[in-house]
Order: sequence, then structure tokens, then C-alpha cells
Amino acid sequence: MLGTLEVPDFVIWVPVAAVGLWLAAYASGLFPYLGHYQHRSPDDIASSMPTGPTQMLLFEGQEAFIAYEIKSEAGYQGEVIIDIRPSAAYRPTEAVKRLKGTKSGTLKVTIPATGIYNFHHAAEPNSHREGLSYTVTWGAN
Repeated sequence: MLGTLEVPDFVIWVPVAAVGLWLAAYASGLFPYLGHYQHRSPDDIASSMPTGPTQMLLFEGQEAFIAYEIKSEAGYQGEVIIDIRPSAAYRPTEAVKRLKGTKSGTLKVTIPATGIYNFHHAAEPNSHREGLSYTVTWGAN
């Protein structure tokens, strides 16, 4: 007969408390960030996994944003697409940005109607083989 495995209380309560603190900071506007992603060209050893939700309930009048930094080495055709759109929408919105070269900035969208929205970011399929690096951080105020 196998014994039971007891999990210490802190193993459960520490993550619950961390998520609770993040939700409180987000709801209060002190920390408007929902997620982060970093892509580096294949020549770099380091890479990043996305953190945070890419879909979120947003309310009419709220301002959603994607802050970006892109670097595409000279002579390469790397392109990154960013957009904030309703989760059911397949097509890009009017706010979509196609980014090439080396630049940074923020895409801001005022949410027209309450609903679930997708913070979309993607490198064009051929971009992964080129000298492309980009970082995006998304959230809402």
C-alpha cells in the first residue's frame, strides 16, 4: 500500500497570494501589464517563452496597449505584426501594425465594446530564419 503525499500549505498559498497581489495591482491600475514575450534571432542562444495571458476581458473605454521593440538587421526582411482585436475576429483590425527595421513604440487601442480581446503578435513565417529580434509587452489601463 502506498502512503499519501502531504503537500505543505505554503506550496499552495504562495502562488495563490502572488496571483492575488498581481490581480489587485492590475485592477487598481498600479501595474497595467498582462504579458511579455521576447523573440531572438536563431543566432542568439537565449530565447523567451511568453508570460501572461494573451486574451483578457476588457471593458468599453479601456485603453489596451502593446509596447514593442524590433530589430531586423540590415538586408533582412523580418517583419512583426501586432494587433489588439476581439478574440472571435480572424482578420486584423484597422489598428494593426506591420513592423520592419529597427524601431520601438506602443500600439494603443481604445476598446470599443466590452468583451474578450486578443493581444496578437507574430513574426512573419520567414522572419524566424532571418536576423530578427523583438520584444513585446501588453496590458490595459
